[in-house]
Amino acid sequence: MRRRSSKKMIMGAGKHLIMVIVSMFMLLPLIWGLITSFKPQSKIFVYPPQIFSELTLDNYIQAFQREGLGRHLVSTIGLAVTSTVIGILFATFAAYIFSRYKFRGKAFCTTFVVLPMLIPGLVNLIPLFNVYSKMGLSDNFFGLVLLYLPGIMPFSIMVLQNYLRAVPFTLEEAAMIDGCSRWQILTKIILPVIIPGIIAVGMIGFVNIWNEFIITLIFTSGRGLRTVTLSLYYMVNANNVNYGVVCAVAFVNIIPVLIIFLLFRKQFISSMIDGAIKG
Repeated sequence: MRRRSSKKMIMGAGKHLIMVIVSMFMLLPLIWGLITSFKPQSKIFVYPPQIFSELTLDNYIQAFQREGLGRHLVSTIGLAVTSTVIGILFATFAAYIFSRYKFRGKAFCTTFVVLPMLIPGLVNLIPLFNVYSKMGLSDNFFGLVLLYLPGIMPFSIMVLQNYLRAVPFTLEEAAMIDGCSRWQILTKIILPVIIPGIIAVGMIGFVNIWNEFIITLIFTSGRGLRTVTLSLYYMVNANNVNYGVVCAVAFVNIIPVLIIFLLFRKQFISSMIDGAIKG
């Protein structure tokens, strides 16, 4: 028994050691980029590397003052939050209708919802650009929001529809007997039950929009709606790349997503576990 327990302890310690080594190997570029963001340009390519010598905040100051990072952050947050809220709102209503009502053309509507997930987004860019140019929606805030919605809603509808199917219909019947309307049933009974799923799809949609590049590059021309990801693209394509400023912008770009995950990690993890059990 002692030999078996000692073998288990050794195997467990070995597994944890391997996990630590792999994690450090994966985090090494991230740590190196973080250190680079605090280095002056003259010390970045010094050999042998001087890791903690002459650390400075000049790269972050230049990012906000010269590159307009603050304005780009505001536009990125506005686009991501607006698109996510609108997309999840309509996805919740659509998922409730698909899971609770029977009507003609329901199979066609479901196929129509899933269809955007089967078509690569790059296929539609040229006709969409022509339509947007004629309608004056290029380089427009709500025009970009409309373009982001097809990337959020199909997946959200499918996930929330599975959550709603797991909610017993007897709850709604009891509420109807008590005199509740459909709106009261949806807001006071259904939404509190499926809130982990809503948070999960909302986080996924927010991160996808936050990192969106192709659509924003094609449908924006000025600096007014330039996102952080797009500003990184223009900085890297410059003749003289300041890698310290680039790393500073990249790490500022990570912070909002990290904050959202830390705030809603419990709901996100619980929704993933519930989805795995129900699946």
